[in-house]
Amino acid sequence: MLSKTQSYVLFLLALVLSFIVQKALSAAAYLQEMRLSFKAKLALLFAPLAVIPSIASAAVPASVTTGITEAVADVGTVGAAILGVIIVIASFNWLRRVTK
Repeated sequence: MLSKTQSYVLFLLALVLSFIVQKALSAAAYLQEMRLSFKAKLALLFAPLAVIPSIASAAVPASVTTGITEAVADVGTVGAAILGVIIVIASFNWLRRVTK
């Protein structure tokens, strides 16, 4: 189970990611209306990505880093379990179809 702080951090990360996706989609829609070449549109769309390395190097407390690392491990474990269940169900259905 995630702590309250970890839940807040994950919520804020999801919120920031949704904001970035929303802005990227609006930029893509705007670029679609412009009369530029495809390469120029791609350059304008991905130019803000050059700023990400400077943002990623911001100082973060060690407790936040360990919290995010633990949350990622938990998500990976749950994802692997769900994927395993899906594979078992698909295999079972495939075997049933073969035996009919």
